[in-house]
Amino acid sequence: MKHLATPGILVLSLMLVCCGARTDVPPQADPDRRLLLIGIDGAGWDAMIPLLRRGEMPHLEALVRSGYAARLTTMAPALSPVVWTTIATGKRPAQHGIRGFLGRDPDTGEGVPVTSNMRRVSALWNILSVAGVPVSVVGWWVTWPAEEVNGTMVSPYAAPGQTTWKGSVYLDGRSDQTWPGDLLARMGPTIEQGVGKAKDSFREIFPALENTATPDYLKAFLKDMLWVHVSDTIFRDIGAKLLEEDKPRFAAVYLGGVDVTGHRFWRFAHPSPDEWPLTGTQREAYGDSLNRYYRWTDDAIGRLVAAAPPGTTVMVVSDHGMELAHQRDRPPTDWNQYPHEISGGHTRGPDGILLFSGPGAARNFDPGWWDNGAALPRLGEAGHPGVLDVTPSLLHFFALPVADDMTGKIRMPMFSNEIAARSPARIETWERPGGRPDPTPMSSPRMDEVKERLRGLGYIDCR
Repeated sequence: MKHLATPGILVLSLMLVCCGARTDVPPQADPDRRLLLIGIDGAGWDAMIPLLRRGEMPHLEALVRSGYAARLTTMAPALSPVVWTTIATGKRPAQHGIRGFLGRDPDTGEGVPVTSNMRRVSALWNILSVAGVPVSVVGWWVTWPAEEVNGTMVSPYAAPGQTTWKGSVYLDGRSDQTWPGDLLARMGPTIEQGVGKAKDSFREIFPALENTATPDYLKAFLKDMLWVHVSDTIFRDIGAKLLEEDKPRFAAVYLGGVDVTGHRFWRFAHPSPDEWPLTGTQREAYGDSLNRYYRWTDDAIGRLVAAAPPGTTVMVVSDHGMELAHQRDRPPTDWNQYPHEISGGHTRGPDGILLFSGPGAARNFDPGWWDNGAALPRLGEAGHPGVLDVTPSLLHFFALPVADDMTGKIRMPMFSNEIAARSPARIETWERPGGRPDPTPMSSPRMDEVKERLRGLGYIDCR
């Protein structure tokens, strides 16, 4: 499926003329800049700071100490496909077109999970591709079917045997899971090995699966959670392989397990006796599950950073944090059918995280954060969540113009003096007339099962 023309300097030059861009726009990205963007769904400072204080997330701690860290404000409600698309475009949902987990099929009137063609605007990887920057995108929300880019894309896809709402890559022969189509075969051994690795590490993270005292509903969830962890493991390993072998100048890798674990295990890690009473046995059995997943994610961050070419700057972001979920905040759900006891939520949009470390990054570390995470700077103002500002800021990092039709803005404090002092370039738009595909929702063989997973987490109602 082709969503972009072949990128190159000529294409960029023509686009700048056609769009009436200002004449001082640089024609190419800064050739000395490399960036690794790691998305951690549901990660929040409130959960991480105790781990950082105890030295249990050494890779993230190294990034915090050497770079720029902040709370990243988000939207409310913080729906993952909406926020991750906002992060990747610098535009609000009304502009980019992704408003929830489901779109409406115009032929049947039924809700179907959102697909990449429903995004109405260019994402960061599209813009960088046109600017001649080699890219690799792995596991990002709303990237199925995979788009043509100047490099590689591995989309999340709920394939047979892995029908989790987070999506997975699996050897089921669908070429539209990746760009180029034959990338799936190239990644075959990595995928197969990842399944085995994930099953081993999953037992360490969630020993409750083999505990005979674990309630049946929680065991059922953990079996689904296994495939989320398989996805994280595969995306980690594919991301590392592409970084090592292809050496893209921009890579984005998404990991979703922290969010799913937080939904189920928040009450065990952060007890609230009035809202979610616990027994001592429950706290002992499940209390460290969320922390263990954070520690696994920290190790994944370390592996990705180690695989990146020398001189790569790293940004770690999340779409939201997590907080205690009150039952009154949950959408209507058939609790008899889905007894999921979701105790961690993000309906009200708790702050996510932003980390920026490496060449071109400022340093703002304060040891006092270990005692008071609220002292971290907060990106975003009333009516302008900080998630809008990731793409404009990264365009400035690459010395590319920010479009006038982007709602987001450049966050200069995260940059070193050299980059912060650079005058921002502007362009009217990065969009090309007729450049996006037909936005009609697309189907896949497993869409109904994906919807069931969404219902199981209470994200969509049970109608």
